[in-house]
Amino acid sequence: MAGLQALPAAPVERTAELLVADQVEALVRHGWQPAEIHRVARRLHTVTGRLVAVHLRHHLDDHLRRHGEDLVDPRWRDQVDGLGEASPGPRWYAAWRERCRLDPGTAYHRTGELLVRLGALPALHALLRPPGDVTSSHVVASASDPVLQKVRGLLAKAESTEFEAEAAALTAKAQELMTRHAIDRAALHVGQTVGRPSIIRVAIEAPYVDPKSLLLQLVAAQTRCRTVFLSGLDMSEVIGFPADLDAVEVLFTSLLVQAQRALAEAGSAGGAYARTRSSSFRATFLRSYAIRIGERLAETNAHVMAGSRADSARYLPVLRSQEEAIEEHVAREYGTLSSGPLRGGYDHAGATRGRWAADQAQLNGGHLDPGSPASS
Repeated sequence: MAGLQALPAAPVERTAELLVADQVEALVRHGWQPAEIHRVARRLHTVTGRLVAVHLRHHLDDHLRRHGEDLVDPRWRDQVDGLGEASPGPRWYAAWRERCRLDPGTAYHRTGELLVRLGALPALHALLRPPGDVTSSHVVASASDPVLQKVRGLLAKAESTEFEAEAAALTAKAQELMTRHAIDRAALHVGQTVGRPSIIRVAIEAPYVDPKSLLLQLVAAQTRCRTVFLSGLDMSEVIGFPADLDAVEVLFTSLLVQAQRALAEAGSAGGAYARTRSSSFRATFLRSYAIRIGERLAETNAHVMAGSRADSARYLPVLRSQEEAIEEHVAREYGTLSSGPLRGGYDHAGATRGRWAADQAQLNGGHLDPGSPASS
């Protein structure tokens, strides 16, 4: 680092730009998305997260200036926009260093750390085409699904209410709507080829990654999808059909918000050294919460299926074909999968409180009061 600092800044910064750009572009070619690369860099250090964000912003701006928007997937642009960096101009490395107020030695050191970390990352499934690698035929804005919009509305109410029973009832209604919607879609596609399933990746943020990934797994299973946890990356890939994947993402996010709120309330019951603040209590709370949520989602699905039994000869073959297509895709793309025990210890009180938090109202749409907010 001392030798680098003795050199003129301009050529060193230009070399750093080339090295970072090469490393990021290599990850993009191997399936990584902007938000995922930024997440890895940010977890290393705040300034390395900003370095990746500044480079991605510069790269996208440069592409838009040269080629316009025809060859840019809007989801790519949304991810870059979400990183929050303003356009840095052509000297983006210098702009990053100035924004972060770093001296040259610290900047070079952090850049070296970033290059080592990014260079150790594995290849992922390519889910999103980068700028220049997509034609207009690939960029098709999907129409807004009115059912999913209603589900989002119900879940938003569930997240905002202070009453656990109301939140559970709203979540129940959301799951019921999603299951009925899946049955309706299946009935419309009788006799058609189901096609290939899709994949999304969902980040699982620390702490308590294991029970949070279990919650995602159980939500996905009850929404006709499968998950594969990417060990060491704190991400899960969810395999399913597009509408179900959308449902998994919004439901998991909402349930996680509700779980964290319930966990915070449990933790506030004691002092700074209360049992409810221990890591074993919290991990067990979230694990118990996830298991009970899975049970309740299964109850709702069984209720909806029972109510649609008269039409089951139409939709069940389609749902079974989709399930088979997902299983075949998982076997082909992932091979033999393994499972392991959840980390975090066990706490009996945490298990009891977690199940209680997930069990404030029976998750069964047929038992909801027609006049309640969940039935609106």
